[in-house]
Amino acid sequence: MKRLAAVLVFFFFAATCLAGDTLAPVSVRKLDTSASGVAWIDSGRLAIAGRSGVRVLSLRDGSWAELISTTPIPNGLPDPLSVVSDGRSVVASNGFARSEFGCRVEDGERIFARSSPWFMVIDVAVRQSNLYVLGWPVDAHGANNAGGIAVWRGPLSPHFENFEPLHRIESGPKSVAIFNDSLPFYGGAIAIEPDGTVDVITAAEAGVFQYSSDGAFRRRLGAGLGELIISRMHDVNFKFSADALGRYREIINRQPIADDLVVTPDGPAIVVRIATSDWITWELWYPNATRLAQRIQLAIRRRGPFGHLACDARGSDLACVYQAPESAQQAIAQDQRNVPSFLVQFKLPSSRAAGSAR
Repeated sequence: MKRLAAVLVFFFFAATCLAGDTLAPVSVRKLDTSASGVAWIDSGRLAIAGRSGVRVLSLRDGSWAELISTTPIPNGLPDPLSVVSDGRSVVASNGFARSEFGCRVEDGERIFARSSPWFMVIDVAVRQSNLYVLGWPVDAHGANNAGGIAVWRGPLSPHFENFEPLHRIESGPKSVAIFNDSLPFYGGAIAIEPDGTVDVITAAEAGVFQYSSDGAFRRRLGAGLGELIISRMHDVNFKFSADALGRYREIINRQPIADDLVVTPDGPAIVVRIATSDWITWELWYPNATRLAQRIQLAIRRRGPFGHLACDARGSDLACVYQAPESAQQAIAQDQRNVPSFLVQFKLPSSRAAGSAR
């Protein structure tokens, strides 16, 4: 309790000392196991993914219920890295293991399960009977995606190879190569708006691309946000594949990166990870047509060099999970699985018109 109280004190102290465009948490909860993903089920429940599988947290009474166990596919999903929900279905994914599991919220009945080496999944999104996959097909030689298709759409099924293309990388062969080297945590994110609009961002080209529910391209926001492109993605994937510390110090922490994408009352917001000296912080970037309408700093931070933030928004309610080390030694440990995890909730501003454009 003393440690948690100290964390709370820090959060609210930071909120009072930082700039005006800083969003303070309304709730902070230290979790009893690691957490790597979070999704709203409804206004009173969150699905949280981590080493304990996918569990549902009741915000009303603090109780937990298992939804997806850690048993192997097809009966569960060990160590899910992400989770998404539309309130009716939940889909969890471990992109590194190339495994996904979908089930119904109310009874946990399996909808589909897959484990296949032939598709690299960076992120998924679900809406009603449709599943959206950010990733690329793989063959025996590596990426099998010369056309640069980035988002695929199909039914709630394990047959990703039969999905139809939705979004394609359009910025040329170099951008396609970056995308085809992308990995979970670094490659981008998908979010679905209440009207069915699909928002997608990748680390291969600038901007948030929006598609209508019928798959028609609508517009590109933040076309000038080139600083979020990870040009050295090949080195992330290969040169530093076994050197996590080098990967972060030499590439990931040398630029802002998009950790996630959320839908807010004012449209999509990019959850941007920023490394400064020995600390990691996060901001919400609201893109306009060219760059940004507003930046809002989230009043949380952790010791570097590691750490990522996963978030989901339901209206003005933003929920995020991340890990925060308790010592400098723990912060640089290559195995971050034992670093404590936190659930942090925010109340988003009702209108960004009150903020500053940058």
